Amino acid sequence: MIFQGRVTIGLLFTLLLFGSGPNASCGDKRSTVRNTVAVNINASANMNSDNRSSNDTEESVWGGPHVRLSITSNGAEVEFDCAHGEMKGAIKSNQDGRFDLPGTFVREGGPVRSDENASAQSVRYSGVIKGDTMTLTITLTDSKEKLDELTLKRGNQGRLWKCK
Repeated sequence: MIFQGRVTIGLLFTLLLFGSGPNASCGDKRSTVRNTVAVNINASANMNSDNRSSNDTEESVWGGPHVRLSITSNGAEVEFDCAHGEMKGAIKSNQDGRFDLPGTFVREGGPVRSDENASAQSVRYSGVIKGDTMTLTITLTDSKEKLDELTLKRGNQGRLWKCK
């Protein structure tokens, strides 16, 4: 994107500098070139920052019905009504907004014997980020069973009803 913007600016500058118009004079041309190039540089910078912010997942909270995702610089914690999990590694989406990370998933609540511990299951957390919306899919690693697909919004704390 940045390279394309520089080519456009360079071409525009060259055309305006050497082109002629019906009211062109030395003073007018220089003023027009400066103003036009400044406007195009700002438009290019805004375009690049918009693309970057749509996939920005640095230290943020995402939530939705029955889920809250807290992202840190080196991973994320996921909390559900009756479970919790962890994503191992920073969420880095590709140019299409897709990501895929290993993690754990632990069921909570329900009948559990006093001598039993809840065991973590290996899962894949995958999804797509588009603007302030994330689609998150949780899949068991061993059986490839899809546990859930959820829609989360950036800045939303989520609504949880914890199992006891």
